[in-house]
Order: sequence, then structure tokens, then C-alpha cells
Amino acid sequence: MLKPISTIIKDSIGNITYRGNVVTGTVAVVRGDGSYDVFISESEKAYPKIFTLSANPDLAVGDKVRILYKNGCKELPIILPPTTVVSNFIFVVYQSGGSFYLNRYTYNGVLNAELGILSEIAAGNPYKMCVDSNQNIYIFNYAYPNMTIYKYDKNGNHLLTKALPALTHFVYISPNGYLYTLVYLSNTITERNLSDLEINSTYTLTSGNRFYYITFDSDGYFYTYNWDSLSSAKWGYEKWEYNIGRIAVHLQTNNASSYDSWVVAGDYIGCSYSTPYTITKALNANRVSWTLNEITTLYRMASISGYFICLGRDVSGKLIMEKYTPERVRQWKTEVATSFTANLQYCGIAAYPF
Repeated sequence: MLKPISTIIKDSIGNITYRGNVVTGTVAVVRGDGSYDVFISESEKAYPKIFTLSANPDLAVGDKVRILYKNGCKELPIILPPTTVVSNFIFVVYQSGGSFYLNRYTYNGVLNAELGILSEIAAGNPYKMCVDSNQNIYIFNYAYPNMTIYKYDKNGNHLLTKALPALTHFVYISPNGYLYTLVYLSNTITERNLSDLEINSTYTLTSGNRFYYITFDSDGYFYTYNWDSLSSAKWGYEKWEYNIGRIAVHLQTNNASSYDSWVVAGDYIGCSYSTPYTITKALNANRVSWTLNEITTLYRMASISGYFICLGRDVSGKLIMEKYTPERVRQWKTEVATSFTANLQYCGIAAYPF
């Protein structure tokens, strides 16, 4: 099982090969002289002119890198040679002219590739998505009674189609290397292998309760939205045990569509229903609503490296993305499409969040 990020960083301190603290970063600027400006540990400002130990550096904007603080000093960062570091992309699906399109964006919201029409998805609502650590994309398509997961690689090549039971809803990725599906308004969660999407294990949560959403963090926990009690709960996914719960104020009493997104970034859970909300992971306070800078109708939310990515329509009718810190400060905006089906059921967004 993969270790939580916090454990990986802790285990990297004082390692034999490189003396110092090892953290992750994202390339912001390629300077052309062998140095790079890098967002270190998801900082809001890029650290300038960091050189690399690679003999032939070939990094691009948006690439994930490992940063060594030499002798533990944060004023002496060095980019370590790549091992199996994979660029973390943002993927967006939207409908236009009756077809579903897939686009790929860098961590900083720059269009990296238009991957074309998803010909396998001719109809339905492919609005639930997730991405694994190798940047494979899993799209859940709701076309009742047919529920299907389509798996694609990062270049949009179709890899696998998996039919699901009629009441299965949603797909979720976790840092332990499995994909999870939730049976609609039940307490049953299935753990699936990424290679063939076959069921590895089935877990039953608290009996007598029905759950509508789950989302995972990198510290060994997942969070549920309980449709019956309109409450949030925190669980440990290594033992699948209940930890803490909290009754919270929710949008619509006994409405299973109260939230369209349920994602973790930093110390917060982000949720949406036309408007974004955040709840602390500690579940020790009521939700907080916030106003997006340019999105007037929010469709979906995702998270990437501790940030929220919001997908929605602006006042002019364009489909746009906006990136926000967990504290709800906008970092950038990107236009996705000017011609699209303006319905949250016909678009989706996802990135590997850990």
C-alpha cells in the first residue's frame, strides 16, 4: 500500500543518498539556463532559479519534481533527478454538438492537449471522474439503467470499459492504489483494482445509514456525506473504522443531490451545489460558502496538490476553470469552451489529488 504523503516526506529526511529534507514541487517557469522557478510544497509564489542535479534537464511547466533542501536549509533548494515522477494534469470533459470532448491542462491551467471526442460515450451523463497516479482517467457514465466506467490513458486512448450494477454511482481514487465505487444511497463501498476494475473488497459502513458521497485524503482517512442524517463523517480507510461525525447545515433537507462535488484540498472538504462550500476536515465547524471570482454557475469541483479547481459557466456563457487555495483565494482562470451544453450533467473535471 502506498504511504501517505506526510510519511513519505518524513521518511525522506536524512536519507543516505541525499542529506536534507525532500519535498515535492511543481515547475512554474523554465528559464532556459538549466534552472527553473518552482512552486515548492504548493506555495503561492514560485521560488526562483532552482538548478537540478540532472545531467540533461528536460522539465516543462507543470512537471512535478522532488526538491532537496540541502542540509535542511530552505534557502538551498535543489531539484533532484527524476525517478518515476509523473506530471500531474487536470482533465475536463464537456459536451458540444452532441459529442463529449476531453481536454488536458497543466497544473497551472495551461491547455496541454485537446484529446478529441470520446467516441465510446455516445450518450449519458459522464460527469463523475477521477485520475490515478499514472494519469489514467476513469469516467463514470450514468445512462440508467446502464452504469459504466470508461478508462483512458493520459492521451485519451481508450483502455477499458467496465459495466457496473444498476445502482452503482460515482468513482473515487485513493492513495492506496485502488478505485472505489459507491452503491447509490446505501452503506456499501466496493474497492476495485485499477488494472481491470474488478472488485477486490467490499466494505459495509454503519448500518441503517445511506451515503451519497465519499472522498479521500492522503493521511489515511475518508469522509462521507450521510443522506439520512444530512451529516458528515470521518473514517479511517486502513481499518474502515468510524472516527468522528458532525451534524452540519446542508442545502436541501432529504435531497440526495445536495452536493454535486465532494473533494479534499488541504485541511478542507470542498462541496458544491451551484455555489461552493468548504467544511473543515476536522468537522468541527459549520460549512462556509464563498463567491467565485468569475464563475456564476458552478458545475463541478476537483482538487490537485492541495488546491480546489472549479469548473463552471461565467457571466458571458463560457465554460471556465478557476483554481483556488483552500482558503478560497483565486490563483488563475482558464477558458475551456465557448460552445458547450450548459448543464452540470454533461461535464466533469478531475486530477490526481494526492
